[in-house]
Amino acid sequence: PSSCYLASDELRVILRSCSEAWVLHSFYRDAQASEPVPDEIFTLLGAAASLRLIPAEPVRVPWRERNSLAAALGLDDWSLGPTTGSYMLELWDLAPEVQELLRAPEPVVVAKLLKVIDNDWLRLESHLTTVRLTRFHRDRTQTCQHGKLECSDRTCATTQAISPPYDSVHLRALRSLRDMVVPSANGTAVPVKSCYARTQALLEFFGESLPHLPHELHQLGLRAALGVSSELTCDVLLARLVQLAPGPIAGHGSIISTEESIATTKLVISIYKHLALHVDDAAVCGRIRHACSGCPVILSASAAVEGFLEGDGKRRVSWSPVSHSR
Repeated sequence: PSSCYLASDELRVILRSCSEAWVLHSFYRDAQASEPVPDEIFTLLGAAASLRLIPAEPVRVPWRERNSLAAALGLDDWSLGPTTGSYMLELWDLAPEVQELLRAPEPVVVAKLLKVIDNDWLRLESHLTTVRLTRFHRDRTQTCQHGKLECSDRTCATTQAISPPYDSVHLRALRSLRDMVVPSANGTAVPVKSCYARTQALLEFFGESLPHLPHELHQLGLRAALGVSSELTCDVLLARLVQLAPGPIAGHGSIISTEESIATTKLVISIYKHLALHVDDAAVCGRIRHACSGCPVILSASAAVEGFLEGDGKRRVSWSPVSHSR
């Protein structure tokens, strides 16, 4: 039973396409039966009512690598404290059948899976967004209960729950969910972390041009954990600007079509104007420089570049790196 699902009708439909999933037969729960088996007995035996998570193999990180570990956890290196030999990280992973669903070729199945996660987020949140860090006794002046200055016994260890940044390499299950591809409202298939919520603020600025989620996520914590943008911030504007740009290029840039250029130019100008309101904020300026350093994020036009002139003599617009614009 611990490997089975006590599935709702919605979850049962999703798991039907998964060869790794086992679902309790419906006759156990048939409301028409004279004596349906209570769900509580299966729950007691470990049957899952929603997506299964399993404990991952503990990760040992040598003490000498504490600086990189602290950075990955979003902590100062001194906050980890001393340990004997290594630190131990305990985290959760997605069950094999859930991992299979994420690889499903039909994005619609993944979109339904996202809806199930939203409904069960209050149970899943702590497992997906935290890790347990254990450090073993190491003290030059005080011995442990075994009379040792250094001890690798778990009974002498200290464990704390840590919430690292959502994109941390140590949140493997959450990273898998952030990378799952769903069909956006505008028809394109994109990773969840590149999607946007249909909020009033974003609709007023971007209209329908964004890759919105196929379903509304009611849990704000889930939106944040998956990287789904809800508010109009400088980071959202920069992310959208980079999405619009064609990627790292050489030379003068990538020419876009006349049909595309009008709408894109208007949107990019609006983004520029909004970002310009924050040029006095050093932190925001730093993020702008970082986001624009490797992408051609400047729309420009030049009759000197071959192919820029249309038949009517009008200039076409192209994406160019900052260094190529003047």
